[in-house]
Amino acid sequence: MPVRSPSYTVVTCKTGALKQILDCDKALIRVQSVEAGHRETDACVDGIPPLQTLPPLCNMTGTLQHMQRSCTGRKSCMFSMGHCDTACMRRCLYMRTTYTCTFGGDEVIKMLRANYGRLNQKRCRYKAPRRFKHTEPCRTPNALKEMSRRCDGKHKCSVRASNHVFTNPCPGVRKYLQYSYICVPASKKPVKPSKGK
Repeated sequence: MPVRSPSYTVVTCKTGALKQILDCDKALIRVQSVEAGHRETDACVDGIPPLQTLPPLCNMTGTLQHMQRSCTGRKSCMFSMGHCDTACMRRCLYMRTTYTCTFGGDEVIKMLRANYGRLNQKRCRYKAPRRFKHTEPCRTPNALKEMSRRCDGKHKCSVRASNHVFTNPCPGVRKYLQYSYICVPASKKPVKPSKGK
């Protein structure tokens, strides 16, 4: 059976720090959960909030997603406590985050979707010349195939968003690269039986 990575919990009191720090040294962070409280009874005492009899009153769904995007896959991460205030809709008193530290060999990239072009006029906005006004969606058919070729099965990858890599589906239009991916368990290569003499 695979060995599970141990979980770590960090509690940050708003009264003493502006940022929460997650650290995995040489391993990679994977954020699991975030919770927070703003009630007076939840006030931090010596850096540790008292046991709660009621669930936290703050909706941390957005904060969790933001923290996962910002911190997952990094060795260390500083996350602003200001996100806690937003989630609580008032002054947040503490934020508790649970995360694991995993080594790169555990999971690899699997691309799901990709496009090089322009699907949204509001994203990466720019003032286009009149002769290059483009209102139709601009897509590159081979974008997912190219991203998969360069990134699938790797722990990290870097791809330049350029016509040289993805061709030029709509000349004169300023394009951007948009993609989504998941991390999947690294597949083990089958061991070939040794040939007898």
